[in-house]
Amino acid sequence: MPTGKKHTFLNIYFGLVSLISFIGLSIAIIVFLHSILSKTIITEDEYVSQNHREMDRCDEPTYLGEKSEQKEECIMEAKETLILQRNVNAKETMLLSGLRGIILLIIFPLHFTYFRKHNK
Repeated sequence: MPTGKKHTFLNIYFGLVSLISFIGLSIAIIVFLHSILSKTIITEDEYVSQNHREMDRCDEPTYLGEKSEQKEECIMEAKETLILQRNVNAKETMLLSGLRGIILLIIFPLHFTYFRKHNK
């Protein structure tokens, strides 16, 4: 393979990897910030009111006993479960997007500096 074609192939490779890693890094940062902001801005009460399916199950005959105390207890447990699920989902999203961002932050400068150095 002549050196000209190899040089062109490497330029295309490093250019594409730089572009893709930059786009991926941007997306990872946006997802990370969105996760933090949504956790901060949307209160627990607002979140629970939007995701009331768990609490609607307390009205079903299998969960509903003779006492209204059991229904209230079921609703409280459902709210706690929803809040815990929200916290876990937010932490997972922040962790995964942060790790993706770190990996792409390593890949991007390495490939982009090579691309810039050989395309002056």
